[in-house]
Amino acid sequence: MTVTTHFFDADWVLHSRPLNTKEVDGSHTAERIRQALEEELEEGEIIGEDGNASKLIAIATDNAANMKAAVSHTDATHIPCLGHTVNLAVKAGLATPRASRLNAKVKWVVENFHRMQAAEALRKKQTADDVVKALRLIQDVETGWTATSDMMERALKLKDHVQSILTSSEKRDVRDMALSAEDWFEVKELCAVLTPLCESMTELCGDQYCTASMLAVILPQVRQLLTPKEEDSPVAFQFKKAAKQNFAGRYIDQSFESLISQSCFLDPRCKSFFFITDELTRDNTKKLTIEAVKTKLRLFSHPSEKGQSESSMPVGSEPPTKKLKGFARVLSSALSRDSPAGTSSNTPAVSQVEAIDLEVSQYLAIEPPSVQTTPPEW
Repeated sequence: MTVTTHFFDADWVLHSRPLNTKEVDGSHTAERIRQALEEELEEGEIIGEDGNASKLIAIATDNAANMKAAVSHTDATHIPCLGHTVNLAVKAGLATPRASRLNAKVKWVVENFHRMQAAEALRKKQTADDVVKALRLIQDVETGWTATSDMMERALKLKDHVQSILTSSEKRDVRDMALSAEDWFEVKELCAVLTPLCESMTELCGDQYCTASMLAVILPQVRQLLTPKEEDSPVAFQFKKAAKQNFAGRYIDQSFESLISQSCFLDPRCKSFFFITDELTRDNTKKLTIEAVKTKLRLFSHPSEKGQSESSMPVGSEPPTKKLKGFARVLSSALSRDSPAGTSSNTPAVSQVEAIDLEVSQYLAIEPPSVQTTPPEW
């Protein structure tokens, strides 16, 4: 079992460091994993010998039952890895009859195409443009979460060249490998569903940028992507139906929802909860989240030292802009698309009174920083 820590340094730079890798003897029961996890956290001084876990906010794992049960016996909130969760849903969708047949057919073409030296030589000869000439078919592998999508997307991109090679072969068994026009249409339909799902898996699995606040934005989008529509082709409809059924019931734990809402509120890009379309739901979510944030600030606050000057944090000031990294690029697109017309994407939906109340609560709850401290450092 490997334990990796994620933390900010004094300059608000996010770090990811392996704490340790240790063998868990015997069967990997939830209790044994919990004991091993707590031992590592104590040794790394993340939790104290007295059980003080003030440095521990959340624990992210895959969806294995023993891992979920182990974390449930700690004081930390469990965050199921979105990449693993979406991957399980994708596998369920690919197991449907039409998608399974199509996946097997494309995989068979790719596997044999790589082994045919004559076909490979012919491919190089027939591929004229430099872009396609530099591309190769991608093999689907079990451990690659986006491998099936990558395989189908690349096959679709090289469709004309693959078909030309297969159909012009002197061998009948090679010609029989060629996909029909209907097959290629279904490949295109599956790619339209798989590509955005795989993008969410890839971007939200980063460890060099914050992703927790993004879950509140992305989860509704994933659920919407997995919702079958009447106009969907049969292969897409079956895929979505099975994938949605697999995804249902996940990410509904109250402690998880509270943590993600707080992360979202503390992300200046998402603090208006613009992605919640129902006004009443949005207002209730903001109210509960603000109270939860205040409670947490009181819990982790330090009293001001006597003689230290107090200065309120600047209301409405803009922090220095930074180059967008990771999922911030995707979020920027979502904000510009979904924000109400005539308002900037970072305009808070909370009233000025509520915003000031929150900032005053923050100011009163923690030890005031020096006047040289910038808002991001604060």
